[in-house]
Amino acid sequence: MIYAERSAFEDIVEGARDILSCADTTLAAVERVVEDNREDISDIITNARVFSEALAKNADGVGHLHVERRQHRRGAAEAVGTA
Repeated sequence: MIYAERSAFEDIVEGARDILSCADTTLAAVERVVEDNREDISDIITNARVFSEALAKNADGVGHLHVERRQHRRGAAEAVGTA
């Protein structure tokens, strides 16, 4: 029987198999988490959409609040002499 050393190609193929196996395991775990929490994930997405829509509707008001807050901070700093 003739024995040969492993080639670099065989090492690469084995490494690729290991990586794919780990990726498969990870994806299966992610699928389980998503499946187990599908309703909660859907609720989070819905809440984010509602919040985003509310911000969009009140964008002018939000900007106004930011300006007011900055003015109040500036006024407070001037009042205590740190401006």
